[in-house]
Amino acid sequence: MTLQSGVGTTIAYKAESLFGTAAGPSGGQLLRYNSSSLSPVRDSFQSSENRPDQQIQDFRLGTRRPAGSLETEIAAANLDALLGAALRGSWSNGVSGTESDFTSVTVDAGSRTATIGGGSFLATGFKTGDIVRFADLSAAGNNGRNLTVTALTATTMTFAEDVAEIASPDTAFTVAVAGAKLVPATARDSFTIEQNYPDIDVSEVFTGCRVNSATVKMPANGLAMATFGIMAKGYAVHEGAEAPYFTAPAEAPTNGLMELVTGDVFIDGARVAVVTDAEVSIALNMQADPVVGAQEVPEIFYGSMAVTGRMSIYLENAVYLQAFDGETELEVWFVLKAPGSEPQDFLAVRLHRIKATANEKSLAAGGGIVQSIPFQGLLRSGGSGTVHDTGSLVLQRGNPVS
Repeated sequence: MTLQSGVGTTIAYKAESLFGTAAGPSGGQLLRYNSSSLSPVRDSFQSSENRPDQQIQDFRLGTRRPAGSLETEIAAANLDALLGAALRGSWSNGVSGTESDFTSVTVDAGSRTATIGGGSFLATGFKTGDIVRFADLSAAGNNGRNLTVTALTATTMTFAEDVAEIASPDTAFTVAVAGAKLVPATARDSFTIEQNYPDIDVSEVFTGCRVNSATVKMPANGLAMATFGIMAKGYAVHEGAEAPYFTAPAEAPTNGLMELVTGDVFIDGARVAVVTDAEVSIALNMQADPVVGAQEVPEIFYGSMAVTGRMSIYLENAVYLQAFDGETELEVWFVLKAPGSEPQDFLAVRLHRIKATANEKSLAAGGGIVQSIPFQGLLRSGGSGTVHDTGSLVLQRGNPVS
């Protein structure tokens, strides 16, 4: 007798052209994952007949509501589609400019700034929090590095990282937002997801899969994790010649796994090193109600997008105590990084407007006092010509849209 092993199970997915209709069997993509609870859930109901024998006479299965979660460690390119579905937006390559746009640039090492001689960073579309890369500067040490923009005006970028001096204006250079960015929108992405059990030649195919929630967990001493809550419309079992459903899906990306140990945390534009762990969650509050005459729901409806999170941070002053009590809004960015030389793969998770919903702590004899600060993400208005993107959460990844 052959039994399916967990380690041998593969998960593949593909975006659907029509919600609930299985994507074509070619062109699937394998997903790196740690665990999955995606299952063929169904409603149930039973008879409430009042019988002399005091037994239940009938029980039925009702509407299919396939659902579950996918958990995976975070690596560049592996989660692009799922993160896009969670924010209901499309990844877009970052803006860029050259000497044709900005005339010239000088770099001041002391203030960690780059100042252009003409044009406007803001009008071109650069934003505070962006991770940018220069090319062709005369100080070669500035080229090809990930530089975090902590402050921005029309003519000056301020960076978190050290930069090399360029006193005489450079008149041949490029500066670009690294990789791609994602801001909240109102897209309605759905996927066909297959869990393939090759040892027994069986697979489960879930159709109309939508991302209902996403949580990114960032421990101080461990790999960053992402968990996606999935709601689906349809379900089918394939076996024998019909399994797997996806034909030769593309191999999963092999990029290095990311963490916050070598990454960065910024609060109000300043790098901090007292956060002990953090997480950020997106909830889309979907609802799928049954209808008469069908075993599947006709639609999975979106609710309002809620962005929440939590930070654990050492108590070093009154800042966060006062921020909670005074309802002071903060700006928080987390930059996850993968190992390797510059420019490193990264995923930046930026919340440009949050409000603490509590400030809890436990006092004990050993160690420092850690504040647990849950927070609510709020809409930041921005857009063209401003220093912010519009949205309660902005993501930037190091790999561009291909």
